[in-house]
Amino acid sequence: APVTAAQASASVKTLPTGISMYIFDQAGRGVYESDATGNLTKTNIVLGDNFTDVQSGAYNYGTHQLWTVDNTSLHFGSIDMTSGVTTDLGTVSHGADQIESVFGLDFADATHAKLLLWDDSANGGDGQWGIFDMDMTSGVLTNPLWLTGFDPDALSIFGLGIDFAHGGGMYVDTSDNTINVVNNDGTLGANLADPASLTPYRDYLWDGKFDSNGVFWAMSANCCSLEEDGYIFTYTTGDTDWAYQGTTTPAVSGPIAVGESTAKLPDTGASVMLVVALSVSAVALVGLGVAGVMIARRRKP
Repeated sequence: APVTAAQASASVKTLPTGISMYIFDQAGRGVYESDATGNLTKTNIVLGDNFTDVQSGAYNYGTHQLWTVDNTSLHFGSIDMTSGVTTDLGTVSHGADQIESVFGLDFADATHAKLLLWDDSANGGDGQWGIFDMDMTSGVLTNPLWLTGFDPDALSIFGLGIDFAHGGGMYVDTSDNTINVVNNDGTLGANLADPASLTPYRDYLWDGKFDSNGVFWAMSANCCSLEEDGYIFTYTTGDTDWAYQGTTTPAVSGPIAVGESTAKLPDTGASVMLVVALSVSAVALVGLGVAGVMIARRRKP
């Protein structure tokens, strides 16, 4: 995709010392450690059978682990960054409600997770986007903050990040490529980015995260393409446009987490390129129908 003049001249950021990006391959094929330019510098961790539709991920600085919640199976798990072992901890739940579109995860502190999802049973059965407190042991969801003031048929919510460098505000990515602060009443506040600036990079942002300097790291890519390039961008308060950081090499797209670097990330599965080749072969056999279903799942519950 082309880089606009404004993006090329925007201030390219560096990650804080000792910090890496972690890119969750949306199709559940692994997690990859990346530098600030999208170069996948370390080998991958395999997530397991219950993690095949990964739309969210976050780093917990208290436990020194990556965490994710699967969008389809609703399983949640922690990933030990030294051993590479993923622990499947069960499923998330909110009573008997029908949970769909689990698109955002971040940590308020070491023991409290925030989870963004579409609850199809909320709002009298019409459904509603909400940000829940998640029990990290049981997966039970409580204290929903319902997102209001917009038409959910026209705007989907794709990610969740907490900016501790600027007061701990919660921000969501939206389907019009903006980043909006979430007000205390659940309404969305001012945009942090120009939606037009990401248009050349397909249709939306993945779940992004803030680093300790308040820089937002996000990826723009075409949803669910099995070998889609991921275009890494940064944005922080005061910037006039997104800064283009680089493209994932090899090509991987999915949600981003930002956390402590590790020199011991093990290779517990096949290489990126081999897995991509196998996945592409599978898609050739089943046709375009699967990709269409996955795209629909990402866009709107």
